[in-house]
Amino acid sequence: MRIFIYRIVGYFCLLCTSTVAVSSEQPGKSVSLFDYGWSDPVNLTNHDYWDFDPDFSPDGSKIVFHSNRPPSPGNRGQIYVMEADGSNPQALTHTEGTNHGARWSPDGTHIIFTSERDGNPEIYMMKPDGTEQTNLTNNPDGYDSGAVWSPDGRHIAYFTGMEKPETDEGESIDSPFRYWNAEIYIMDLQTGERTRVTNSEMDDIYPAFSNDGKKLAFTSIRDGNKEIYTVNVDGTGLQRITNSPDSDLAVTWLPGDTHLTFRNNAGNAPGYNSNIYTVDLKKRTVKKVTDRPGTVYFSGNISPDKSSVIYSAFTVDESAFRGERADIYMVKKQ
Repeated sequence: MRIFIYRIVGYFCLLCTSTVAVSSEQPGKSVSLFDYGWSDPVNLTNHDYWDFDPDFSPDGSKIVFHSNRPPSPGNRGQIYVMEADGSNPQALTHTEGTNHGARWSPDGTHIIFTSERDGNPEIYMMKPDGTEQTNLTNNPDGYDSGAVWSPDGRHIAYFTGMEKPETDEGESIDSPFRYWNAEIYIMDLQTGERTRVTNSEMDDIYPAFSNDGKKLAFTSIRDGNKEIYTVNVDGTGLQRITNSPDSDLAVTWLPGDTHLTFRNNAGNAPGYNSNIYTVDLKKRTVKKVTDRPGTVYFSGNISPDKSSVIYSAFTVDESAFRGERADIYMVKKQ
């Protein structure tokens, strides 16, 4: 399966609270997690473009997501909101630069997201109706992305990478690592003060707060390929969680903070698998929860009442945008 990557693909996720298992028939069928059954999936979006990365509002009534459907300028992608049943999708952003990674605040009053409207990725915050869009990071020489809320809503965690360096001739230097020594920071939203959490010569990216707010899980390239790590919010207690020859990323915490879920990308050849796994943090046992060749799965988001899970999946569709489509699905607990 050919995956078309543009600047937003790295944050797929990433940063939600649950995942689902998928059969070989259709994305999302035969779901098994938490030891109870789930319904067959229902398409909340059905579009020839890319709808993905959904996040429930705290009251469960709405879903915020990314879409590059028209009239998005240049198909670059905007933040949308829709009802929880998939109806009434409305764009909240309308910029030339891509907007992505939308996450609802715990109290439902704000949404944080990454925007490239000024030429480089920055963390923004807005009201749920799209008003009062404010740049939080104001870092024109860096790459700020992957923002998530702390459980109490007082802080955000995100990663910051340096501006891509150039040669003496002014050409950008090539590298297998995208973000140029990205590190994870926590920002106090009242004061704007930010605290550095990680310190590595390689990228530390896409943090996720534990449900008790005491730890962060994240992806790091410090050992040569993408693996999952955890660390205390003060930067102590670093632990490597996964050890795979493939890329482990898109990490989230499951309820209770005893398990993580993540996505594993097994190679880049046509038809490669991108599947969801869970890992027991105490036993370090890993369980595969999806298995469908040719489909790229991304972590999902569980409803506040724990009755529904939403997630997104990419599949081949030659008639769709760049030969692929991405839709958002919902399954319900039976």
